[in-house]
Amino acid sequence: LMVAIGLALYRHRHNAMVVCMTALAAAPVALFVASYAVSPSFDAKRASPFIPALSFLAALGILEAFRAARNLELRHQRGALFAAACCAAALAAAMAVGAFRWYGAEPYEDWRAVARDVRAADGPVFLYPSYLDDPVNYYLSTADATDARDRLRLIDEERFAEDPTITPSASDARRRGLLVVSHATPAERARVVGAFARTYAVGEPAEYTDTIWVYALEPR
Repeated sequence: LMVAIGLALYRHRHNAMVVCMTALAAAPVALFVASYAVSPSFDAKRASPFIPALSFLAALGILEAFRAARNLELRHQRGALFAAACCAAALAAAMAVGAFRWYGAEPYEDWRAVARDVRAADGPVFLYPSYLDDPVNYYLSTADATDARDRLRLIDEERFAEDPTITPSASDARRRGLLVVSHATPAERARVVGAFARTYAVGEPAEYTDTIWVYALEPR
């Protein structure tokens, strides 16, 4: 397939549309390769931006394979077309299986695992900074997680700039909860954890990648 893609790009090198589409596809494909070098596992959210680019290049390569097969002598043409069709079907099946596995895989890292913890929590889940509800909700929306979304408490980062305070409701303070912190500096994380430590017993964090921390909150 890679050879066919290369031949197709060479053949259409003067086609402005193909050149532009290839240029647009180059960046996400390069990111895909670089990410795969770090971790061979992907979830749907991380992989989905690469799918259109990969699909375009794959389709271009398959079309080139069919074109080459049709240009063969008649006695070889039927077998070559059948082989090209099998390759196209295999690629489609592989992409379908890959997409199914991306969406159906068990949590293994970052936001998918955080959403799993949010669903399992008994009480309120505090998110810092407040934008965290977007990635968490992305994964909660794939399950029956209305209750989990109702328990999310967004922390406005501006309130923690100087003298951080947290005053949970009486019902929240009596229940075990979670504090989720992402992409914070050590100083910011210390301020947030310190604020919650006045009301809760804060446990040791579970760390997802090197940017997401989940703290258990026990009522005092």
